[in-house]
Amino acid sequence: MDIFLLIDNEKALIKITGKLNNKNYLHFQKKLNKITAINQKEYNAETGKSIVRLEIDLSDCLFINHYFVNILLNFYQVFSVKNQKIEITNCSEDIYFTLTTIKLNQLIEITRK
Repeated sequence: MDIFLLIDNEKALIKITGKLNNKNYLHFQKKLNKITAINQKEYNAETGKSIVRLEIDLSDCLFINHYFVNILLNFYQVFSVKNQKIEITNCSEDIYFTLTTIKLNQLIEITRK
């Protein structure tokens, strides 16, 4: 499993490959913490801007579990306060079904491959 973070101006992209499970979910948490830290000080001090959009690309993600959902919901509470958007893109049918079954699509935009 790998998680890549790319920050470009006011947009952050997280790409997850492999399986995101209880053994490696902290790596995902660290990437989200970095975005939070950037929004709180580093990025603002340099440019006066903050990250207003987060895309999570699950095109190469094979599996997610409740750890992913819990971390994402906790991050959503902090991130969405300032009208910031989160989008999950390119997820498989199985992941899409899981996320929409728990009604995550009511908070976060979710698109399939």
